[in-house]
Amino acid sequence: MKPNVFILALVAATHLYAHTAADYQQQAVAKFPELGRAGTPFHAKFIELYTATKKSEPDTFKDTKWPLTLAERVADALNSSKPPTAKTPEPITAKIMGASKEQVDAILQGWSSRESRRSSASKRIYYYTKDVDLIVNLKDDRVVGVAVVDRPGAGVTSISESRYRELISLIGQTPTDVDLKKDSSGIHEFYIGDT
Repeated sequence: MKPNVFILALVAATHLYAHTAADYQQQAVAKFPELGRAGTPFHAKFIELYTATKKSEPDTFKDTKWPLTLAERVADALNSSKPPTAKTPEPITAKIMGASKEQVDAILQGWSSRESRRSSASKRIYYYTKDVDLIVNLKDDRVVGVAVVDRPGAGVTSISESRYRELISLIGQTPTDVDLKKDSSGIHEFYIGDT
């Protein structure tokens, strides 16, 4: 029986590209041996850059190639005799409306988040969850609308008046009366902008 060439190629390709961060760490140390020796200037700069990047660019570590990427940045910085720096993050705005996705993530630090299956290339939709759900709509990487919904399944059956004021301050705009859904037990949801 003749082996299926396509399956063999797929298995080989999967093996070739299934590198882990540990694989890239080994490559980084092989390329820059001083990285593997504690106390060297290279190692110290790597630790410094790693710490700064963890704070300012946490998404860097989603790519398994991060050890090699950071080591190359350290090498470039040491060769040019200027200190390595993490990328400069966008300034954080205090309001969600008009903010970028990066800024919203910073503003809502500590909230869980996920992208909606309803997102499209032209309109990104993200859910942020804490005591309430915020549904954030972005167009051209800027927030154009926010929906806020209580979470009865999590024991939040309405949004208190004080929490409502906090959320409006965080979002940066007030909903119209038509976009505010409430009853005698309190506010259940409200919408601002293009939702």
